[in-house]
Amino acid sequence: SPTASPTASPTASPTAVPTTSPNASPTASPTASPTASPTTTPTASPTVSPTTNPTSSPTSSPTASPIAAPTASPTASPTASPISSPSGSPESPTSSPLTECQAFSTSFSDSMDGWTSGGDAQFIPLNSNTNDYNDAGQKGSIKLKDSNTYSSFIEKEFSGSEIAHMNYNNEVTLSFDYCAVSLEDGDTFFVQFAIDDGSYYTFGEYEAGKNFDQNDPNNKNIPVCDSVSETFFFPATASSFKVKIRGGQLSQWDKLYIKSASVDLCRYECTPQPLDICVAIDISGSVCSVGNDIQGCDSCNCRDSSNMYEVNGVDNEDLCCDNFVYERDFATNLVNQANALDDEQRFSIVSFATESSFRVPNGAAGLADAASATTYLNNNFVYSGGWTNTGDAIAQCHASLAQSSRLGKVMVLLTDGQPTRGDDRYSNGAKQEHRDFAATKADAAKNDGVTLIPVIVNTGHANPTFLRSLGSDPGMMVEVDQFSALDATLNSVLALMQCTAGQTQSPTIQKSPTKSPSFSPTISPTPL
Repeated sequence: SPTASPTASPTASPTAVPTTSPNASPTASPTASPTASPTTTPTASPTVSPTTNPTSSPTSSPTASPIAAPTASPTASPTASPISSPSGSPESPTSSPLTECQAFSTSFSDSMDGWTSGGDAQFIPLNSNTNDYNDAGQKGSIKLKDSNTYSSFIEKEFSGSEIAHMNYNNEVTLSFDYCAVSLEDGDTFFVQFAIDDGSYYTFGEYEAGKNFDQNDPNNKNIPVCDSVSETFFFPATASSFKVKIRGGQLSQWDKLYIKSASVDLCRYECTPQPLDICVAIDISGSVCSVGNDIQGCDSCNCRDSSNMYEVNGVDNEDLCCDNFVYERDFATNLVNQANALDDEQRFSIVSFATESSFRVPNGAAGLADAASATTYLNNNFVYSGGWTNTGDAIAQCHASLAQSSRLGKVMVLLTDGQPTRGDDRYSNGAKQEHRDFAATKADAAKNDGVTLIPVIVNTGHANPTFLRSLGSDPGMMVEVDQFSALDATLNSVLALMQCTAGQTQSPTIQKSPTKSPSFSPTISPTPL
């Protein structure tokens, strides 16, 4: 039917039928924008299935939140307390089981900080107005020098609150910087320590032209500066110790300036092992001889009768002198105290002079109980005198310890002199060939897992630098200047034996934090 109201103007000539196709062509390009606004809510349900292929390229930035669920549980526990500042760089593990170190450092710029001096030692602070040319160039130091009548030194004692927390075996390291002026070849200085007010042990000797190059051939008073670091063991049973830096063979014109000093105490953790112990005892002529007469004594009358060791008022030629008795008593006490440790120990006794001999077990390499060792020492041990065949003694102890299947194998070398016999191709005397022979035997024992501890009585015949080199480590030795001081070293020797022989662990040292943080974080997290 027609529309209710017609258009204002009818079409010119309407078609009789509608068109079958559009009357215009489509636009050449789509519209610039969509024809409608996007929906404000998501579709009611997701697509039926995900896309079969990933997108052609990843997004330009990561998602704001992780795409996976967190781990099921956090780490077991956090660290107890992080260090206040991280170290500058990580440290490699050490070869010694040391932890919990404490450092005491001193720079002698304006005070001696608890160090005391003796002899002709002189403190030269930074603000000193000295007129001495050398002293003026070494302000902020302590000057040591010697003459023929006195010895200068500095020392410091550690006790009470400073070490009260360290009621266990410790390794103590003394480090210091020095400058030497006008020292000639052969001039010396020493590093020493003492435990519980006992005698000082020398554990470092430095000789110009040998241990350091004085490098002043024209005596121009040019300072030669270097650093020293020495280590010794401080047993848990002790309550105090002292360290000393002492001038040795220095003339009054020689000058040694100590610039700074540091003492580090590190707890030495160890798991004591059952030990097999060989004690090699020097019974050569120097033990009982007077002066420089260090050869044999056929009748043991190597001292005049006024100095002969007496038993019930009667001279005893078998024991000969006090020094030999001190050696015997030291060895006996060492056996008894070692046997009182947690595990049952076994022992071998070797004596040496011109030749060396197996004493326990009798006449053969091997190991015996403590009772056998102390019975021999107290009832059958006899002094002989003679040359000093250190190499043979080391070889015989090695032969006894080679029969042990234990990890803890210890050789204690008790001597007062350097080798004067050993290599049969050379005559007797203090020759390099005999020292080389002893060093070769010591190396063979150490390479076979034996811990070698020299106990040196330096009364003038010893070569402590060489004897020290025979030990398993530079810090593993004790030295006294008289036979009567031997028993004072027992705690140190026992600590060395118990905490070095057969030890296998190697944790890192935990030092105090450095003053500045590291430059970059660690690559991986710490383990649980």
